[in-house]
This record gives sequence, structure tokens and C-alpha cells, in this order.
Amino acid sequence: MTNRERGVFYIGSTSDPSARLDEHLSGRGSQHVRKYGLDKVVWFKAFPDKEGALIIEHRMKRWAREYKFNAIEESNPAWRDLREEWLNEAAAEMDF
Repeated sequence: MTNRERGVFYIGSTSDPSARLDEHLSGRGSQHVRKYGLDKVVWFKAFPDKEGALIIEHRMKRWAREYKFNAIEESNPAWRDLREEWLNEAAAEMDF
């Protein structure tokens, strides 16, 4: 999540994107998200298991900012808010 292109951002993982996004946007989530007004999902990746997601999350948190920007811009060069796409993909994966 971020508040603007190449601004402050938050990296996290969740098994319930809808609930997690609601937490962040309502101010009940991360203090970092609340402090900087982060309200846009600009990058996401689905993983088949929680362990894989956590490994990538922790790895990305150690990356230099420029690497993080490159990862975002590779798939979302305009830094569009991908919230709807993220929620739709998560819902589709849960639809059995």
C-alpha cells in the first residue's frame, strides 16, 4: 500500500484481503498505514501457501527502495490503485 507514486509504502501479507484492506482503510490496521495515510494497493501477488507469502514478504522488506519501486513499476507503471483487481482475484481463488 502507498499514498502516492514512489512515496511511503507498506508491505504485508494476508489470507483475507478484503478484511485486511477494511482494517487498514478504517484505521484499525497497521499504525504505519494510519500514520502516512496509505490507501492505495499498487502491487500484489497471490501465493499457493502462507509460508511462501511470508518468505517473499520478509525478503521484500529488506530490499532497497529502488528494487521495490522497480517491482511495482514492472507490473503497474502508472501506480494505479489495484484494490478492485486484488479483491476480485482473491474472491475468484476462494470460489470453489
